[in-house]
Amino acid sequence: MRSKAISISSDSASDDDVPLTTIKVIGSKDPNSYQSLRQYSPEACEFCERISKDRYSSLIHNVKHIIIPLLKQNISQCTICLHSFTSEAELFSHTVKKHPDVRLSNFLVKESNVCQPVEDTTITNIKQIGSHNNVYNDTRVPDIGVPIKSRLVFEDDDPIVIDCSQVLNDLTTDCKVNIELFNLNPNDDFSDRSIHYDELKKPGVFRCKKCSKRFPVRFDAIVHEATHIKIENTQISFCVICKQYLIGGRKVLRHHYLTFHKDPMEGRNEEAKLDYLPKFFDENIEGKWVFGSKILTLCDLCFSFCRNKSTMNYEFVKSLCEVGKRYECEKCGLKYFEIKLVKRSVKKRNGYGPHSLKKKKKTNEERLKMIANRFKMLKH
Repeated sequence: MRSKAISISSDSASDDDVPLTTIKVIGSKDPNSYQSLRQYSPEACEFCERISKDRYSSLIHNVKHIIIPLLKQNISQCTICLHSFTSEAELFSHTVKKHPDVRLSNFLVKESNVCQPVEDTTITNIKQIGSHNNVYNDTRVPDIGVPIKSRLVFEDDDPIVIDCSQVLNDLTTDCKVNIELFNLNPNDDFSDRSIHYDELKKPGVFRCKKCSKRFPVRFDAIVHEATHIKIENTQISFCVICKQYLIGGRKVLRHHYLTFHKDPMEGRNEEAKLDYLPKFFDENIEGKWVFGSKILTLCDLCFSFCRNKSTMNYEFVKSLCEVGKRYECEKCGLKYFEIKLVKRSVKKRNGYGPHSLKKKKKTNEERLKMIANRFKMLKH
């Protein structure tokens, strides 16, 4: 069953007698509620050609066209520490906390009228307008030699002149601001500011350039702005082609090559006649370890002589064997029906300095040992 709607009426003009349930129903249908303002309805701005998608965005945009003049500000200053406060309540709480031994009657000093009102004075020189002077001399036309038609002046012939300066005066208000309070130069040149401690501790209104937070003294604003500075120890890379240093690692250097040097990397250098490699190598760094690997096809006899060393390592991968097919050994050059794939890893240092490894010459005793080991393998 449907519940009947209860209508409640009140004779009083105030909203205190209206129940909460009725207020909730009325609020949902209110055209000025948030949901109603957010409904899609194109609204044109009254001052410009902007079209908003709803009334909420249109109202926020119209606020930008409103000109609000500066208001008069009163500042109270402490006589001991010379701190300034925007209200007497803040100065009173500061006095109780910081200077409890000083009497309040001789302590508080109120500096009012910081922004002096502008007195508009109109001076009229009465001496210029005398009884013997005719005010309408400029509009008179001489009667000699001029036809009557030229002497007639109609209302429609008068040009309509609009003074634009008067329109701007109606929209703006001149306010006198104490520049010493804000410590600003007339040309907003911050290079001539003093960094003396007494100058930094002078009272005023200072804002942070990053978060627009207010501070009573310039010293606190400078200390706060230092918290927004982030210093990171980044890696520096060097571009060999354009001879520039880049902030970043291999990823930044690779992006720099692909962005600015993609064409010379893909082709050939005409002057040096060298090909640019697509990968990065550490050939110019002397004494740096470089690892290289290669897959070799070796027979059982040659693989038995492969020994792991500190700079070289042999690793068996797999063996190949197909019916009717022979494989050639890269070491001895003979062909076999079965052969092994061996991965050789080499570790060496770059450059030709003291870190470079030189191959030692074999002595006669080492050669005889190798021949003896080969004969032993042939017997088995």
